[in-house]
Amino acid sequence: MDENKLHMNLQFFAEDQPEDAPETNETGEEVTEKQDNNEEVNKPAEKTFTQSEVDELIKKRLERERQKAENAKKEAEKLAEMSAKERTEFEMNKLKSEKEQAETDLARYRMRDEARKMLVDGGYTPADDELSMLVTSDAETTQTNVKAYQSMIARVKEQARNELLKGTTPKSNAGKEVKPSKPLEAMTYEEAQAQLEAQGLI
Repeated sequence: MDENKLHMNLQFFAEDQPEDAPETNETGEEVTEKQDNNEEVNKPAEKTFTQSEVDELIKKRLERERQKAENAKKEAEKLAEMSAKERTEFEMNKLKSEKEQAETDLARYRMRDEARKMLVDGGYTPADDELSMLVTSDAETTQTNVKAYQSMIARVKEQARNELLKGTTPKSNAGKEVKPSKPLEAMTYEEAQAQLEAQGLI
């Protein structure tokens, strides 16, 4: 069976190792002779804590956990002291507040979609963070915000357009055609410039 095996040096087909890769010998074992010196240099500085700092961190964490447990215990005691009717009323109030919050969130999502549609119809595609500044749960307030935002966009566009259009107006010869005395290629630079100025091209 060993007779049919091909003996190949597979490392021949391997990719080149990057410069920072550890050297290996023929059996694949890493060469460790220079690594002892490099380990001391390459180690990042680790954050160390004094015993008092560690104690303070532990103390703060324990206090937070105690507070959580205390709050949960108070809630459980409160529920245990309530009668069945009070417990039902408490749960109803809790569900009612959750329902109101859900309705408010739904209204905001609907207003967000409506505001996006209004802005897109006006020629502007808003980003999500821009929409969150404009949208409220009230339809009238959202519409007012969107209209104000659209007018601001229009003002900015107009200002940018006016800035781009500023500049000197090209001179015209009022219909006069000035024929050059010789071809432009045969003129010197000064003659060509004077000719182009006379034609109002520069």
